[in-house]
Amino acid sequence: MRVVLAVAVTLALFAVAAPAAADAREYRSDRVVATDLTTLERAGAALLDLEDPTSNPATGPRRFVTLRVPGRSWTTARVDWVALGGRPGTANPDPHVVAYTLAGGEPRTSELPFPLVTSDDGPLVLDGTGSYGLRLTLAPDGVHVEQVGV
Repeated sequence: MRVVLAVAVTLALFAVAAPAAADAREYRSDRVVATDLTTLERAGAALLDLEDPTSNPATGPRRFVTLRVPGRSWTTARVDWVALGGRPGTANPDPHVVAYTLAGGEPRTSELPFPLVTSDDGPLVLDGTGSYGLRLTLAPDGVHVEQVGV
């Protein structure tokens, strides 16, 4: 009888704790991505505030940022993608927007005070988990962003 009672209590505790653990993983992933996007915003703002643009983005002032995209683990939920310079799949992506999706959820977006210019017409999409090196370069049309090795 004690074994049955112990199993029942354990299952009840697990049923209560499992949703809380999922919420905590999602919160942690959200904080990791949001913190790195804040670092990207600060680096871009520093370029705009402290530097002068050049006509050639390859030789302009630059900053390097690392953006982490968490995968599913005991402590984090999976991030499906992070998009810089607009939401993917939209007809006219807004270059002031950064977006990301956690584990199949709705896209989360935030606006930057400056446009991110990519080498393509659309956003730079970081698809898959890991760390991504980004180079921000100041040019007359905004802050150029490109992926570089980490």
